[in-house]
Amino acid sequence: MSRSMTTREASQNFFEVIASIGDSEETLIVDDAGETVAVVLSPEAYQKMAYDRFWATVDRIRERNADKDPDEVYQDVTAVVEEVRQERYEAEQRRIARRSR
Repeated sequence: MSRSMTTREASQNFFEVIASIGDSEETLIVDDAGETVAVVLSPEAYQKMAYDRFWATVDRIRERNADKDPDEVYQDVTAVVEEVRQERYEAEQRRIARRSR
């Protein structure tokens, strides 16, 4: 279930909007001159959306790799994860070095 509200109404009633969304399954669509500028939803609805999106992504990856050797896929994924970890480590080291100057 959803309802709409203008940006003016949302800003004038911000605390009430937040309180009402937190207690319901309702989604609030905030618009400005007919253009959606924000969507407010409960933490439960957000978690469900994130959960559904995560598993949809996993399913797409599985479909794309159905004909691949699982060990090869594992090695490829492990290599990419290690690259990202290394990049993050190096970025953090640069940040620490800048701070200590």
